[in-house]
Amino acid sequence: MAAASAALAGGDRGDRRGDRGDLGANNHSSPSSSSSSSSSSTSSSCWFVLFLVQTAALVWKNVLMATRNWRATATQLAAPLLFVLVIFVVDVGVRASRARQPAFLDVRRSTPEAIRHIPDCEKDAFVMRNAEQCLDFAYAPAGNVHADALAANIAANNQPPIPQRRYRGFPDEASIDAYLLNHPNEVLGAVIFHFDDDDNNNSNNNLRINSSSSSEVEVVPVAIDYTLQTNSSVKFWRGEFRDPNTFAQLPLQVATEREIVRYLGNQARRSLGAVEDDQLDLTWNIALRTFPHPAAVAPSIVGGIAPGFLFAATMFSFVLVASNVVHERELQLRQGMESMGMLLSSYWTSWILWEGLMNVVSSGIITATGYLLGFSLFVKNSQALLFVVFFTFQNAMLAFALLISVFTKTSQGATSLSFGIFIIGWIFQSTVLFGFPYQPQYKSDVLRVIFNLLPWNPFTKAITDLGAATMTLPSDGDGFGITWRRRFAYCVPPSSSGIDTLPQSSSSHSMLVDSPTNANVGTGASAGHYTVGGCYLSVGDAIVWMSVMFFVFAFLAAYLDQIIPNSYGTRRPFYYFLMPNYWCARRSRVCQTSSSCCGGGGGGGEEEGGGKDGEPTAAEAAGRNNNNDKMMSNRTKAALRASLATPPLAQRVSSHNVDEDVEAEEQRARLHARILLAKAGERDGGGDGGDDSARADGSSLLEENVPQSSALPPSRFATIEEGEEELEQQQQQQQQRAAIELFGLGKTYTLPPSSASGPQDPIEEEESAASTRNRLRRPTAMSRICGCLSRWFPLCASLRRKPKIKVAVGGTWLQLETGKVFALLGPNGAGKTTTIHMLTGLVVPTNGDANILGNSLVGAGGVDRVRQISGVCPQFDILWNQLTGIEHMRLFYALKGLWAQNLDHEHSSRALLERVKLDKVASRRTETYSGGMRRRLSVAIAMLGNPPVVYLDEPTTGMDPVSRRYVWDIIDEYKRNACVVLTTHSMEEADVLGDRVGIMSRGYLQVLGTSLHLKNRFGAGYRISVALEGSTTTMSKRKAELKRIVESTRSDDEMVAVPLLEEGATRYSMEGSRSMEGSRSMRGSDQNYGSYEHFVVPCEEKRRLPDLFARLDECRVRLGIADVQVNLSPLEEVFLQVTTKEEES
Repeated sequence: MAAASAALAGGDRGDRRGDRGDLGANNHSSPSSSSSSSSSSTSSSCWFVLFLVQTAALVWKNVLMATRNWRATATQLAAPLLFVLVIFVVDVGVRASRARQPAFLDVRRSTPEAIRHIPDCEKDAFVMRNAEQCLDFAYAPAGNVHADALAANIAANNQPPIPQRRYRGFPDEASIDAYLLNHPNEVLGAVIFHFDDDDNNNSNNNLRINSSSSSEVEVVPVAIDYTLQTNSSVKFWRGEFRDPNTFAQLPLQVATEREIVRYLGNQARRSLGAVEDDQLDLTWNIALRTFPHPAAVAPSIVGGIAPGFLFAATMFSFVLVASNVVHERELQLRQGMESMGMLLSSYWTSWILWEGLMNVVSSGIITATGYLLGFSLFVKNSQALLFVVFFTFQNAMLAFALLISVFTKTSQGATSLSFGIFIIGWIFQSTVLFGFPYQPQYKSDVLRVIFNLLPWNPFTKAITDLGAATMTLPSDGDGFGITWRRRFAYCVPPSSSGIDTLPQSSSSHSMLVDSPTNANVGTGASAGHYTVGGCYLSVGDAIVWMSVMFFVFAFLAAYLDQIIPNSYGTRRPFYYFLMPNYWCARRSRVCQTSSSCCGGGGGGGEEEGGGKDGEPTAAEAAGRNNNNDKMMSNRTKAALRASLATPPLAQRVSSHNVDEDVEAEEQRARLHARILLAKAGERDGGGDGGDDSARADGSSLLEENVPQSSALPPSRFATIEEGEEELEQQQQQQQQRAAIELFGLGKTYTLPPSSASGPQDPIEEEESAASTRNRLRRPTAMSRICGCLSRWFPLCASLRRKPKIKVAVGGTWLQLETGKVFALLGPNGAGKTTTIHMLTGLVVPTNGDANILGNSLVGAGGVDRVRQISGVCPQFDILWNQLTGIEHMRLFYALKGLWAQNLDHEHSSRALLERVKLDKVASRRTETYSGGMRRRLSVAIAMLGNPPVVYLDEPTTGMDPVSRRYVWDIIDEYKRNACVVLTTHSMEEADVLGDRVGIMSRGYLQVLGTSLHLKNRFGAGYRISVALEGSTTTMSKRKAELKRIVESTRSDDEMVAVPLLEEGATRYSMEGSRSMEGSRSMRGSDQNYGSYEHFVVPCEEKRRLPDLFARLDECRVRLGIADVQVNLSPLEEVFLQVTTKEEES
């Protein structure tokens, strides 16, 4: 099963497949075929090793989760045992019940049973409810001399005699019927007499008794006929089945016949002169004796009820698996592991291996328990065969649970769907137990195949056959059972003529089978073996079908998981496995990343000049990128060309001006993208098609689609060489090359037409119109039909309505350097998290590309390579409550493949936990962690293995100020050898940590630069606060003079400062203010003063601040100036100004 599960690698080979060299390292421009083959072999073995390590880590995680949730695990394992015990109890009860039934007794010589007298009606279990009104018998016709006499004799001669209140006469038979209908369960029986002189003669069904006398005596009735009425229902009373024939019918019949004979005899004796009181002494004893017969062969109760009970036991595991898998996806735990480099094949295989192990234990419990309890199903059949039947069925249900988990979004929905499947399974099992569609009279093979596709149907058929094979045979008293070798041979298919034939032998014999699935078919024993004719599905066939379903459901789960949109709307095309780059790879980069599983390049070892603890140095990163420029896939080229063909942001946005810094950054990124394409075209001998062949001089490529911008003029380079030289000069000035490059990276979502009402972003409207024109340029047949019907059918009108294109990220051009923190700010919904998700591979970009340490994001295998060199602290913690902090570190250590770097993972993990102050709680479960502790653990996981690129999405959310400052220090220290992308809502955090700050709004980068640069450009200026002390009577006068002094300080007849707040307005807090150059504090700022006057000085006039401070110093005593504070506008003010301006525009 491990090998079969490993076949699920197709789920993630889209990330590890295809061209592994997009912008990848290749020091040999023309590798030989032998080296290429060796590289392919090495990469394949490397992938397999990584697959094994990740699978083992995930299985270990499942083991820990099952151990910590021991109640659920115990229930999962105990469910089969409990249901087997229930089957045992039911089987014991049924056997005890059958032991008292004559049909199931082996009677060689029966014992006569005397017919007793008419019983008392109070002894009947049902009549006892109305004991006061019950009747032992009723008769008709009342008022007839003969009938009244016979009824009185029946009552008087009974033992004990029946009192008169216990029997009653009725005029006719119809009156008795009416009474029985109105008084149910009150009469044991009724007798209706018929005489020859009556108008109604007896019917043929009545027993006639004739009596004659000589003509010399008086005439007496020559015949008395009668009809009996009794309740024929079998009643179970006090542990016994009460036969209605022997309980009421036969006693009443014997008493009636006895009294008729006695009455006729007495009449004959009187006619001969006998005394009237001289009654006939008549002895009338009748006994009942059954035929000798063997015990009836009953269907195995275990074989009949076991499928349903064992199916219910399996549903415990089914529900747990489906809900747990969906729960991990619902809490984004799986997505977090994927962003850390987890293989989807390892994920699916880990679930199959762990739950398969649970199925082995469960199947063993069922087989062993049934054998110990002495069930014939388990004793007479092959135990190995039974184990395989249970095991394959549970595996098929396991794969089916994984399949339904793909279609559900919540764990509660998965649980509800599982119970719905349970009900459907019970219904199907009931039909199979009655023989449908596996009996010969059902001729549809298609119907049987459809039934075989549902695992519970072959399982039910197999258990039923195994139970039927253990039924007792009449000759030797023991069933044959089915052995492993005869799992196919016992089942004889029907002949072509439609007549079931059985193998004949000297030892063969037939037996009566009362099994629904074998009804109307021949069953027998041939050469001492159980054989059944007219059989369509044997136990072996059922095993094969359930095994096939395991593979089919597992592959469908892995396939549909790729093509069904996930929570981020990401999916693959349904034909993704047919794409050439899915299967064909020129070279794998799995073994060449910094977290290589085979110790390839970039691993950070000493031989390769790695940094401390395997972290790459800036020189290594730059060298890796330079090598990566030498190879580029067609997929990456197409993405870069499409991005370069897109007009610059300044031309696309007409509602407001694009910031010059953003425009300059876009120009630099576009220039580098053109240089990369030009280099790729030279290596490919002119590039793809005629586009690059026409650029032999390398000039037209750089001049094509060059954006016109005032901040950065059009292309200043006539040739590629000049562009490369300028780019190298920029790199030397920065001392390192950009670690992350975004080339028009964007994401758009298509919304349904019904949600397209209301105002829309002008940029969105433009892109929506262009996208719609491109997609609807050619009218389809459906659009033509809907065009004709839209007048009458609103649905067609909505189908023709243009969809709304929601721009989440509108094409970002950006370069981020190693050794710096880039703080990305923006309001909710600005596109920050979407950008992080695209860079980590959770969301597929709609347009553009990203180059991360030389690895193309959209190239084949690019996502996998990017994840191996990246660390991610997501917005929501990817933590399991049942795991400890150190266990999380060990898990992600294996998922990242850090074991290949020969690092002491335990020491590294504990050292990192110590850095985030979690070393003392490393062995505690994360469910006991506070919110801040959980965030610190997520930061530690992101930095595990010192990845050269780290994404921190709001890392300090929920932390106290002390922990926040400590994490800031960790991030500031970590950035020395890495590129850190930080998204946050804390302006203070961005101000402290961000070497560069970018503010996004509505999917677009609005401003870009250092914190000080943004404050100088977009802030209100320098905030001056002057504290006055002294008498309050002169305060207003001194304030007016202070205002005059400030206003008198002018530069070129322009006012230097303007009042910021009027008197009485809310004061600004001075906490955390920064002392700027040129500021003075004339007295301690910790004192409380009576009044503060606030002014704002524009940044361009900051050179006049010394003159202003000199004037204030001269007037310090006269005006009572106690303190002067200078603060630069906070970053929050810049953020509000930029975002508010964008919303207003």
